[in-house]
Amino acid sequence: MPTQLNPIEVSQDEVSKYSKLIRTNKYKYPLRRVVQKRKFHAFCLGTPKSGTHSVANILSNFRSYHEINDTFIIAMIYLSKAGLLSDADIKRELSVRDRYNWLEMDSSHYYGQFPQQLIETFANAKYVLTIRDCISWIDSWFNHQLARDVQEKNSLYDLGRTNYYDRGFEYTKYDEPLRQYGLFPLASYFQFWAEHNNNVLTSIPKEQLLIIKTKELGSASTKLASFLNIEPKELVTEKSHSFKAKEKLNILQQLDKSFVRDTATQYCESINNTIFPEAKIVDAIDKMFQK
Repeated sequence: MPTQLNPIEVSQDEVSKYSKLIRTNKYKYPLRRVVQKRKFHAFCLGTPKSGTHSVANILSNFRSYHEINDTFIIAMIYLSKAGLLSDADIKRELSVRDRYNWLEMDSSHYYGQFPQQLIETFANAKYVLTIRDCISWIDSWFNHQLARDVQEKNSLYDLGRTNYYDRGFEYTKYDEPLRQYGLFPLASYFQFWAEHNNNVLTSIPKEQLLIIKTKELGSASTKLASFLNIEPKELVTEKSHSFKAKEKLNILQQLDKSFVRDTATQYCESINNTIFPEAKIVDAIDKMFQK
């Protein structure tokens, strides 16, 4: 992190700012419950580049939003990891914020950091896990990071990347291309993918969780509508693949194939090969490196 950024101070300021904003509007909560009833209450909490944006857009006929108050959640994640927010603090902030935003679909990859707190706070809500096989996911994530406009290093968004990927891994000789691109070591990304998805899968009761594979977003409208107890015609299906990467940069193919296979297998094999028998790690890597 750049030395001029004090991440604790910045995060505490961000949480304090949003907390004050939310609490100044507390008197409209009871009225909303009467005149603005929710047809459903749901969260989508897949990884980045798994379809959380698409889910929010598919449900745009409802009060649906993608990454609302994102810097507030980034700050909460950092303070939680630093031991400066307790579970009780997190659940309280999530509850007050939910009453303030009053969304029907609250979709954000950041929620993958708090699945247990979410289910304990919103025991009757429904949850959608969008998930992409780990090989196509990391390829898409690299494209997304490197094809977009460069963000300020000294920012809360940079802190968001640190929250996810700064995991203490040293660069190996095989990570050198990633280092040159300003990316983290490969193990950081695969460990994040496995941890994020495992946290959701082990925290949310199966009867309250709908798993949608990214590649099936376009055909999942009936399943999603049934899960949320709404009509399929209420979904905006032409928005089923939103926010695609601007271009393909083939970063993964610049790495040693065996290194990619072994690293992915070490962290992701159990979840990936169970959910994606059609895209097992070895097969997905063979296919990608043939391109």
